[in-house]
Amino acid sequence: MAAEDHKVGFEATTSSIKDMFTTLNAAYDGKRDRKALIIASDRGFRVSVANQERSMYAVAYLDSGMFSKFVCAPAAGASDVRLKVSLHALLQCMTVFGSGVKLESTMMRFAYSDETALVTLHLHENRCTTECEIATFDVTEEDDDEASLSIGEQFRPEVTVAQVSVQADVLRECFQEILGIAGAAGVTLTIANRVPYFRLSTAGTSGSCSVDLPRGSDAVMAHSVTPHGDAGGDALEAASTAEHSVSSEFLAPLVEQAIRPLSSSTTAFIRLNRDGVLSINHRIAVECQPDVYVSVVVLPVTYEEEDGEEEEAAHASGAVGASPERSRSLASRDTSVTRAQQAAALDTMSMMREVQQRDIAKARSDAAAERDADILRMASAANERVYGRGFSPSERGARPRTHGKGHSGRRGPRSMVRDAGLDDDDDDDDGDASD
Repeated sequence: MAAEDHKVGFEATTSSIKDMFTTLNAAYDGKRDRKALIIASDRGFRVSVANQERSMYAVAYLDSGMFSKFVCAPAAGASDVRLKVSLHALLQCMTVFGSGVKLESTMMRFAYSDETALVTLHLHENRCTTECEIATFDVTEEDDDEASLSIGEQFRPEVTVAQVSVQADVLRECFQEILGIAGAAGVTLTIANRVPYFRLSTAGTSGSCSVDLPRGSDAVMAHSVTPHGDAGGDALEAASTAEHSVSSEFLAPLVEQAIRPLSSSTTAFIRLNRDGVLSINHRIAVECQPDVYVSVVVLPVTYEEEDGEEEEAAHASGAVGASPERSRSLASRDTSVTRAQQAAALDTMSMMREVQQRDIAKARSDAAAERDADILRMASAANERVYGRGFSPSERGARPRTHGKGHSGRRGPRSMVRDAGLDDDDDDDDGDASD
């Protein structure tokens, strides 16, 4: 698709899609139905992805300098081009020639036309060329609200109360240790100007765990806490200004998604604002210049108004936000639900076993009755063949006794098998008797 042939919303060309794929994949949470809002402007692309509950969203920034050619032609009176597309489909199309080293040698022209409302990917690798077209979705008012969210606005210096910069590989190991606790429902992040300086803590059914990073550690490159913010804030006023400690709690599944970009980043810049909102700014390891970032914003856990006294006590002690005790409370509630579900499952399994045992007993009884009936039919048939009559109804179930013609007395008892003519010696005896 050429710019002169159609009214192009935007068009970007790159000789290697590796950096673009790495950045978009860092913002992808693995959900197949996840849609990305793409905003193209003269500065490049802003790709945002939000979960269904809008409690977490990730934003990837692709600077126009990443591309050898970048053209953005918005509609008259507009400053940008907005569209919504399946992020899963976009990543799948980008790897049509394979992943890994194949991405480095794959060239791509990435374009969107207002007339067709299709995203076009023209891919070329070695001597192979293909073109993919992806349908777009309508941009809703909620999408416009999401686009208006500015991470820089939410974390202005006057509302940012704590920040720390940590090496990505070290931070990833810390979170993996925390999230490995069985039954952990929430993760509490604490940043302080005193020990523990930077702490991750949680509690689950198997116990509690906390990981501390000292301020003088090689992994911690920057650290600061200003709990009142530059402009102050009633929500963060503590009884003692000497104790600068800020804490906030987040749901474990959201934290697990928020740290996905750590596998592709070199540095993580963590910030907390005075509302307890968490921002993790991932510096992605790419070869292009300038640097590429993926920012993830996570909303904190909120509690009912009846917990207000606990909040005031926490503020009075110099800690803002949630505490590990609340993590244990969440874990306890989840444990009660889990135990109730396990008890119900055990009851269901017990009932199923009883029904199964009854069915097995009935099947065995039916099989035994059928076997006895077959034996009786065989015996009656043998008796009729040898003595000229079968069993009468009154004789069924009793051993057959007959008086043969020409015999001076009662015949001795004979087995059913021998009566059926299956014994050669008995056949000879019967022949003699007939004689």
